[in-house]
Formats: sequence, C-alpha cells, structure tokens
Amino acid sequence: MALLPTLETLISKTLDLKSGLQILGDLPEAVVKAIKTRFAEVLECESAVLAAVTLPRFKLRWLRTQERKDNAKASLLAECRKSAQDEHQLSTNAPTRNLSTNSAIEDELFSFEDEEDSSLLWKAKLLTI
Repeated sequence: MALLPTLETLISKTLDLKSGLQILGDLPEAVVKAIKTRFAEVLECESAVLAAVTLPRFKLRWLRTQERKDNAKASLLAECRKSAQDEHQLSTNAPTRNLSTNSAIEDELFSFEDEEDSSLLWKAKLLTI
C-alpha cells in the first residue's frame, strides 16, 4: 500500500471525527499535527505523489482538490516526457553494435559431423559436373 494516500486518508478521517467529539475535541487536530510533523518529508515529496497516482488502486482518487489532481497530472506527464527523452538520448548516444556475424565463425560454430560428410559429397559432385 502506498504511504502517501494512506496518510492523506488518515488525516482526513481523523479530522472528520472532530465534529462528533464532545470531550477531547482538540484531540483530532493534535493527532493530525503529529502526523504532519512525523511524515512532513513524505507529505511534501513530489515523487511520492507520482508513485501513488501511478498505482491503479489509488490513481487520482485520494487527492482531495482539483488543483492537486491537475498538478499531479502535469507532474506525471512532465516526468514521462523527461523519461522518454532521456531514453531516446541514451539510445542515440549508445555505440551501435555490428549485428552482422562473420559467416565463417558462424559456420564453424554450427558445424556438425554429419554436415561435414555431406558437404564433402556435394563438393565432390560439383567438381564432377
């Protein structure tokens, strides 16, 4: 399970409890403040958002505001473009390998005893023609 959607949901549900409490009404806010303090790095991490929105289980559903959804979409699109561009650069800058093989080496590698005998027979037949 992704941490960021879990934290966001926990914060939201904890704050929703506040309206039903008569005693300790400030407790949900204290819990949320502690969560935000403890997980500040994760809650502000752009890569955590990208990781969560790419999971089919969460997608954009866990983001509460349209602005956050739009920002996540834009960030994901930018990251995909950057990744594709980096991959393209790597493939164009990579040294090209010669994929052709030396047929003599290949023939030697795939030389079998039966073929040698039959190839000698064919050579002999060709010489007699």
